[in-house]
Amino acid sequence: MEDYYRFLRTNIELTRDFNVVIDAGNGTAGVIAAPIFKEMGQHVTELFCEMDGRFPNHHPDPTVEKNLTALRKTVLETKADLGIGYDGDGDRIGVIDNEGNIIWGDYLMIILARDMLKEHKGGDLRFRGQMFRQSLQGG
Repeated sequence: MEDYYRFLRTNIELTRDFNVVIDAGNGTAGVIAAPIFKEMGQHVTELFCEMDGRFPNHHPDPTVEKNLTALRKTVLETKADLGIGYDGDGDRIGVIDNEGNIIWGDYLMIILARDMLKEHKGGDLRFRGQMFRQSLQGG
C-alpha cells in the first residue's frame, strides 16, 4: 500500500483544495481513498467507507445509477465540487459533478484524454466508435 501512496504523492499535484464526497459502498476503497485525499489537503465527506462485505447501504457498483443516489444527494447537500463512487475492490469509479450530474466512464475518459493530449501533442489515443465521434465533436 505504501508504494501506491508514494506513487500518488509523487505524480499528482493538486493546485487547489476540493470538497470531495467519497462513496466506497462499504468496499475496500474507503480505507485507501479517504486517507490519501485528506493527506493531499482535500476536504472529504465519507459515505460508507467502512468495509462490510454484506454491503448494507447499496451494492458497490458505480456504473449503476441507483447505486449513486446517496452520493448525488450528498454532493448537492454539501455543495461539494465532486463525488467519487468506487466499486467493491476500488478499480472502477463513478463521478458526480457539483450539480449532481453523473459523468459516465466514456465521458470521463474523453475529458482525461483531451487533457493528456494538451501535454502530449501528437500523441495517439484509441477509442471505440461512439467515444471517438464524441471526442472529435468536442475538440
